[in-house]
Amino acid sequence: MKLAAEGGYDAVQMREIARLSEMSLHTLYRYYPSKDDIILIASTAEVERLRLDVISRPPSGKTPGDRAATALMRAFRVLHDNRGFAHAVATCYHVPAAFNPEFDDEATQGPDFGKFEEVVALATWGPDHLITREQQMALRALSSVFVTALISWLNGTLGQKAIGEQFSFAAHRLIDLPAEDRTA
Repeated sequence: MKLAAEGGYDAVQMREIARLSEMSLHTLYRYYPSKDDIILIASTAEVERLRLDVISRPPSGKTPGDRAATALMRAFRVLHDNRGFAHAVATCYHVPAAFNPEFDDEATQGPDFGKFEEVVALATWGPDHLITREQQMALRALSSVFVTALISWLNGTLGQKAIGEQFSFAAHRLIDLPAEDRTA
């Protein structure tokens, strides 16, 4: 995280991680095949911190959409405060894999929720709520809104206030409105 904070994704170099960790480069590669693996572990730790924050300070919005938007803004503020780390995480997660002409069009993210979506669900409905399929799709869509807003912010095309407005709009449309109102 220190290296990313200083210069984003490109500043994270395996040789420098090994030096800072006081281990050989060979040992580092044995446990972490790439810098992406290390960045992903660091981002998982940040999502866990967000989860603990949501547990200790549940969002107090009136509607589930209010609470979802609050959780998204909390996550954004963490990345806002460390732009280099935000750049490293966004680069790691959101650069397409190498081109594969044998791509399976039926491939999906899989049945499991991502950890980020789990935290937003926790903030939105609380720990005892059973997520419906429609709510799961709404949370995945909110996660996509989050990523797009983060990349727009990193590229300098969207400010923090506009991001908050987007989170609020998307959360209310996807979480609070009944399905029949969303399709009208």
